[in-house]
Amino acid sequence: MIQILTQGCLPEKKELEKRLKVALVKKMAILRQPYLFWPQDPKINPPAAHLLWAAVLLEDKDNFSLAADILVTEKLESSPPGDFSDMERLRHELVSSSLEDLIQLGGNDDLQQQLRQKSRIFSTLQS
Repeated sequence: MIQILTQGCLPEKKELEKRLKVALVKKMAILRQPYLFWPQDPKINPPAAHLLWAAVLLEDKDNFSLAADILVTEKLESSPPGDFSDMERLRHELVSSSLEDLIQLGGNDDLQQQLRQKSRIFSTLQS
């Protein structure tokens, strides 16, 4: 998905749907384990940001919400204990940052504009 985006194209929808489904199953299995046992290999433990990106590209609102929640969970599990009392703000910051990273992956101005439009739609679903 990332390589295709950097080349200025959108990934094929059917293939991306299959990959997202498999990645979500893997990720949910990882999240059930204590953080110390989470593998660092992205083929085993897909990055939450990639799940979010795939959901945006597929315009999949349900999986977008799930991926946003996974982003927050990863942050909470991987960070030292701190003040995370404003979960809504944390979720907004993580999703916004991830969406901006997605836009920057676009290999050309046209694709970046398409990604920006998709991101705007999904950024309203953050809370």
